[in-house]
Amino acid sequence: MADTKNMKNIFNTLDALLENTDFSKVTAESTGFSELKDGYYLCEVKKAELKVSKSSGNPMAAFQFKVVEDGTSFSFDAKNKAIPITLKGTKNRVIFKYYVFKDETSVQRFAGEMLRFEDENGESILTKEYFATSELIEDALDVLIGMRIYIHVETTENDDGTSSTWSNLITWKAASALGLKVD
Repeated sequence: MADTKNMKNIFNTLDALLENTDFSKVTAESTGFSELKDGYYLCEVKKAELKVSKSSGNPMAAFQFKVVEDGTSFSFDAKNKAIPITLKGTKNRVIFKYYVFKDETSVQRFAGEMLRFEDENGESILTKEYFATSELIEDALDVLIGMRIYIHVETTENDDGTSSTWSNLITWKAASALGLKVD
């Protein structure tokens, strides 16, 4: 009986939302939000866990990052001096990043990116020992919850006219060299 009442409440709430929703500009390509522009985003790890990839069935580490302040891009003046540009409206956006473990190279790439999480002295928070077993990787992911790191979002054009978007973690040293705020 309680489930029927719950479903009725859900349907009533959903029907009220649907009644007031304008679908005139909705298309199959609509996502409700725009992709993040190319730039640098200071992010905090909100979620990090081991899962199974739905597409390949391989184990993977799945991350959810929250952008903690508006991102930064750069333009260059006539003397090739970098001028920072604030990417307004990007704070609180979410970046998902997945590391699928399919071979030795993919595991090495994952470990290399995880070593980019650093303390205030620029030392890696994790050691290579964290990558010896799946249990230790799970512990490492727990350690990273709440940690901050810059993510560089970059879009490249492919030969076939499509584009690929890359999200790469960068060290505090690299962020500082770019003139990004490093706490």
